[in-house]
Amino acid sequence: MASFEDDFLREFSRMRAHMNALFSETGMRPASKPGRSFTPPVDVYETQEGLCVCMEIAGMKPEDLQVRLKGRLLSIEGRRRTPSPGGARVHHMEIDVGRFRRVVELPAPVDEGNIQSRYENGLLVLHFQRPAVRRVEVDAETGGENV
Repeated sequence: MASFEDDFLREFSRMRAHMNALFSETGMRPASKPGRSFTPPVDVYETQEGLCVCMEIAGMKPEDLQVRLKGRLLSIEGRRRTPSPGGARVHHMEIDVGRFRRVVELPAPVDEGNIQSRYENGLLVLHFQRPAVRRVEVDAETGGENV
């Protein structure tokens, strides 16, 4: 005989699966609430010249984005504000708002002094160059004994 708790959890799982199916059929998903964080999608590409990181983050101003690079860890953060007029009553909301922070480990070292960025059509695009290969001269020791 199943306990009340087992029945409750089974019914809750069934309802959650039903709700997920409804959201996926309509293309809707639960809206993020103001003050909550969200996770914008990021793509990382490797080219012959280096790496390209592309983040989909429409509705932002470039000055509201903070990009930091420390070694191979890239951190992008900011806050997207609600695009609706103040005091408006929301009936349907799918655009994520609030704070976000993404940390991406780059797959290869990059030249930290040679980064190009642009924010265009809702995409933040960062281009990283490969580090220059540094040639090290090896001096031959003269006048010493061979060991």
